[in-house]
Amino acid sequence: MWGGLIEPFRKRFNLRHVIEIYGTTEGVGSFINHEEVLDKCGNLTLGGMRQGEVARCNFDTGELMRDDNGRVLKCEPGRVGVLLCEINDLNPFTGYINDEEATQAKIVKNAFQDGDEYFNTYDLVELDEGEYISFVDRLGDAYRWKGKTVSAHQVADVIMKYFGPIEDATVYGVKIPGFEGRCGMAAIKFLEGEKMEWPKFLQYLNNRMPEHARPLFFRVIDQIEGDELLEDWKMNFKKDGFSPEVVKDPMFYLDPVKKAIMPLTPEVYKDIVDNKIQF
Repeated sequence: MWGGLIEPFRKRFNLRHVIEIYGTTEGVGSFINHEEVLDKCGNLTLGGMRQGEVARCNFDTGELMRDDNGRVLKCEPGRVGVLLCEINDLNPFTGYINDEEATQAKIVKNAFQDGDEYFNTYDLVELDEGEYISFVDRLGDAYRWKGKTVSAHQVADVIMKYFGPIEDATVYGVKIPGFEGRCGMAAIKFLEGEKMEWPKFLQYLNNRMPEHARPLFFRVIDQIEGDELLEDWKMNFKKDGFSPEVVKDPMFYLDPVKKAIMPLTPEVYKDIVDNKIQF
């Protein structure tokens, strides 16, 4: 669980023990915080067996960093990196049915020595003393919200299929202080002279995607960069977040009480940052 949330959660429900775990859908690696170290989701070693490593990477591209010999660089305590789970007889990776390309994309070969294989979780974790880890974020086009992984590409595809004023759109994850992971934010360009009927648009989103996948913030932009610059463009939007002091474009948010898309004013932003508005 995201740092700072576990202790209030334990006290609220008067829990004597909270044991956090980290696992993958593919079943590679098991990480358990059985000693209940605060805000850690597991340990790299379980029952004396090494489960994986935290590797240094480029946070923008997701590319693993390597030394002069081509070996992946491990993180030191206090650093954030991508979690790699060792593939072995006890932790096999059978791959994805009828998708060899996706299977191979998740495997890192000869990472730390010849012949080894690691499953790339594309999850960023922070390595702490004692080899404990805590979840930080997702790499790439996906993000984590409400404990579930959201594909930004799929959400953008749904938005683009809305019959109305939208010319183009892109989706990315942004952080909200006090919340785990990232929530969805959509940057939308309207057709010239068109305006959005937000109630109809929200009804469309509600009918076509689960609650955790619906963007909470919307940014109305007036230009779209070329495809070759799309990733750089999205990265800048991620860094901008949803602060009215940073973003000068019109912004809107999904009001959790009114169940409506409303203008994102500086006053609303402050209430969100102060956790007076709960999503």
